[in-house]
Amino acid sequence: MILKSESDARITSVMVSTPNAPDGLFERLEKESEDACLYKRIFLDYTYGIGKIYTADEIENAKQSPSFEGEYNLKYNTIYFSKDDIQYNLI
Repeated sequence: MILKSESDARITSVMVSTPNAPDGLFERLEKESEDACLYKRIFLDYTYGIGKIYTADEIENAKQSPSFEGEYNLKYNTIYFSKDDIQYNLI
């Protein structure tokens, strides 16, 4: 997300993150209407980085991780705890 200062057009602020739990700052900003949001929103999943910052093999290996969808594919994570294990669910 990028914000240009109203007082000085030479200043640019950039907020970068991967999704985590729903209802956080980034999801709230993501859901704001274009008219209300102060930010230019840009969504880049892992496909934009293949051949640039990731190799296809690195992505295939990363897909084995339960956090892949959240870390690379713009999905919000919810984690459910039980006595015996942790199950990741992506929304």
